[in-house]
This record gives sequence, C-alpha cells and structure tokens, in this order.
Amino acid sequence: MSDLIRKRFTRRTSMLTLAGATAVVLAACGERAPGTVSEPAASKPAEPAAPKALGKAPANIERWVTGQLETGRQAKAAQVITDQAGTFMENNPNVVVDFVYGKHGHPTNLIPVYAAGAAPNLVQNSGPQVWVFAGNTVMLPLNDFMKRDKVTQEAQADFYPTVTPAFTWRGKLLFFCTDVSMEIWMCNMDFWNRAGLALPKPGWTWEDAGAIAEKLREVVPAAGEPDYGVPFMVELPTLWRTLHWVHQNGSDLINKEATEITIDDAAWIETHEHLRDMWQRGLYGRSKVVRGERLSDSKLPDGKHAAELEGMTRIPQYRPLMTIPGQIGYAPSQTKKVRSAVFDSWCEGVVNTGTDSQKEAAYGLAAWGIRPEHLAPRLEASGNLPPRRAVLNETAFKRAMANEPLQDQAKAELEFARTFPMSPVTLAIRGRVQKATQEIVMEGKPAPESLKAAKDELQFLWEKEVLVKS
Repeated sequence: MSDLIRKRFTRRTSMLTLAGATAVVLAACGERAPGTVSEPAASKPAEPAAPKALGKAPANIERWVTGQLETGRQAKAAQVITDQAGTFMENNPNVVVDFVYGKHGHPTNLIPVYAAGAAPNLVQNSGPQVWVFAGNTVMLPLNDFMKRDKVTQEAQADFYPTVTPAFTWRGKLLFFCTDVSMEIWMCNMDFWNRAGLALPKPGWTWEDAGAIAEKLREVVPAAGEPDYGVPFMVELPTLWRTLHWVHQNGSDLINKEATEITIDDAAWIETHEHLRDMWQRGLYGRSKVVRGERLSDSKLPDGKHAAELEGMTRIPQYRPLMTIPGQIGYAPSQTKKVRSAVFDSWCEGVVNTGTDSQKEAAYGLAAWGIRPEHLAPRLEASGNLPPRRAVLNETAFKRAMANEPLQDQAKAELEFARTFPMSPVTLAIRGRVQKATQEIVMEGKPAPESLKAAKDELQFLWEKEVLVKS
C-alpha cells in the first residue's frame, strides 16, 4: 500500500523563524512581542460552523507526524501510522494523505504556518503543547464532527476519565489522545536488595516513603563520594514531578470549574513543605555522577540512586543497560488523600484550514486511528499505554505487555492517572510555579508566601485570558 502514500518534503517543513517562535512563546505567556499580536494573524479563518457531511469529493490532506519514518526511536510508530493511513485510503479512495515526517504540531511550528495560510490538516502533538490552543480557533472542535459520528462519540465513554478533559477547553474537545506515557517509579533493585527491602505495595503513603528512603539512604552512595545518589530521584522543581504530590493531596493548578488558580491553597502548601523536608533530609533529590571534572545529574542506571520518577519512554533505554535479570523494578504511585500518578501523552488534532471535505477527511483519519484495533499496534511500537480501556484486550497490546513487565505493571496507574489541566494560561502557570518550588524546596523559603506571590503574579493574566474572554 506504500504506492498510495506520497511523502512530501517541502519548504513548509522549515518555515519556522526565530521571530515566529518568539511571538508564539510570548503570546502563550500573555505577552506581546514588538510588531506581533497575541493570537495568530488577523487573516486567520473565522470561528467555523459545524462541518458539512463528507461526500465523495476528492480530499488531499497533509498530515504531520512527529517521528521519522526510517530512523529514530519513533520510527516504528511512524511506520504503523503510515500503514494505517494506507488502509484508510483503501477504504476511502477519494482521500489522499501527504505525509511530512519529523514534524510535530507544537505551537512554534504550527501557528506561524497557520497564520501564513499554509497549515497542514492533521497534526500529531504532545500533551504539554496543546494548552496554547485553548481559547483560539487554530484547532477544530472534534465535538462538531462527532455529532454525525456516533461510533466515535460513544467511544469517548471508553476513555479513562481524566484523559478527554485534558484536551478539552470550555466544552470543546480539540485533540484525540492516542498514547499515554505514565510517570512511574523505576527502581534499581540492587539497592533495594542491599537494604533488605521489598518494593512497596499500592497504598503506600508519604510517611511510608520517608521510612523506606531512610533505609535506602544507608546503601546509596552518600554526598561527598565520587558518584553520590539519593534514595528517590525527583527532578524538582519541574512541575511534572511536583504535580504527583499535589494531585495525591487533592488539589490541582486550577479548580474543577476552571474559574480560579489554586496554587496557594492548603494542599499546595502542605505538599511543598513535605517535599522540602524530604529534600533537606537527602531522601528526595537529584543524583550526581562525575563527568570530567564536574558533577552532573544522571538517570538510571548510571545514577547511583535507588528509584527514579520518570516517564515510561525511558524504559526502552534503561532495559538494555540494566542487564542483570530483575535489576529494574516498578513501584506504584503513592497515596495521601488519593492515589495519583501524572501522565504525559501524544495526541492528534484537526487544524482549522482547507475545505469541508479536507476537514472531514482529516477528522475521519484521526477517528480511525483511535479505534482499539488501530491503537494497539501503534502502542506496541511506541511502548506507551492506551488512553482507553478496550485496547487492553487487543492481541497486539497484550503481546507488548508480555514483552515488557514494567509496561504491564504500569497499566494499573491508568485508573489513577492525571495530567495538567487545559487552559490558555497553563504554560505560564507552569513556569511561575516551578520558580516557587525552587524557592521553597531548594532554598528553604516559606511556602505560603512564595505560592501566594506566584498566584498574585498570575492573576492578571488569568483574568485577561480566561475570565474576560469567557
């Protein structure tokens, strides 16, 4: 079926300029660069009406795929995506898909070509890059298409409860999630065995983590040794890590109604005080190894630490390096008020460009891709987890889990998974909160004051970009 697929490498793949990138980043943070506007150019398409029903009119669409087809760690997944598009075209002979490989739908890539009237029809994106598209018209709401696609509409009930909300703003679903990469505790069993410890069971608490870490501290190389480590490596102050404990303590960046930033509530303060205590005791921290004449952060297996909170995309890298049978293990997410783990993701969305037939064709291909029988081989290639339950029963996914025990164990986290809430200012919140975490956890500043200062600085942006526009 490769003769059905035409690869197109045009100057579109290199249209991004430094000026465009700067404008996009500033716009995402609610600021304006000289000579730019905070949204795409005024010539952008207007808010679209619901697309018309697709007939048999020819539709040539351009699809951006993040992975390269022949090289790189995403090559296998890119091949599956390509093959499935070929089957889609066999079933829809009026549709032709032109691929651009190695091109993701991040704002710095997509918004400049969108504003120039040269955007693709269907893009692949990663979870942290979708927030900028909340509250503007770059991406088409998928809900409008699903009004005439009952199969896909009803399939939304099969998705894990926190997945679809992460790609929805004000009732508009802007992306279909295709892959979930859970942030999990990967453990170096050599240190756990030396400490005489078994891996914790589901339900272990923050207090349990402290007691376990004290025992691991006795066997992990201490500060002052050439390659020192920590019992639990946590890449703070990054918010991807902090949110694990915030969610476990029953809070989030914004409230459920998306009307208020909540980063200074009692749960946030308690969470930061806990992380500061663990950090100052040397139980959470960054692992260091000697590289040349200086110490550098290091991950498993070089890092001399007993556990690391890291995304599942690291498993294929760690597995061949940790060659001792059973050397790498999995520990479940912790529990405070609730059990929770943070996930990253891949997703696909339809760009607001082209004719009705092109929009329908792009949507049809995206909807085709989230069927369980199509997600399973894609996830087998990528090593990620499914966003919906039915995929767990597919042969290809069962085969993938049989080949990777950590993936099989981590699937339990899907029931407890959460990620960043979608809003026009999530990117700005992330950056400012990470500064507050640095101040509190690493520098020892009082949590209430630092978190309130962060919220105060973000409040104007929240009111301008969310409350006023809503």
